[in-house]
Amino acid sequence: MRLDFKKSNYALKRELKNMQPYDIAEMFYDLDEDEQIRVMQLIGVKQTSKVFSRLPKY
Repeated sequence: MRLDFKKSNYALKRELKNMQPYDIAEMFYDLDEDEQIRVMQLIGVKQTSKVFSRLPKY
C-alpha cells in the first residue's frame, strides 16, 4: 500500500488509523525522510513505538 501524501493531514491520519503497525512498518523504509516524519507526527508517540518495534532489523 502506498499513501498519497498530497492528501490533507486529516485524510492521511484517517488512513493511518485504519492500518496495523506492521503494515505501516512494512512501507516505512520506502518513504522518503519527509514522509517518514509526517507519518510519525500523524500517528503519535504510542503508535510510532509500535511501528518501530515491528521494523525489520538491518
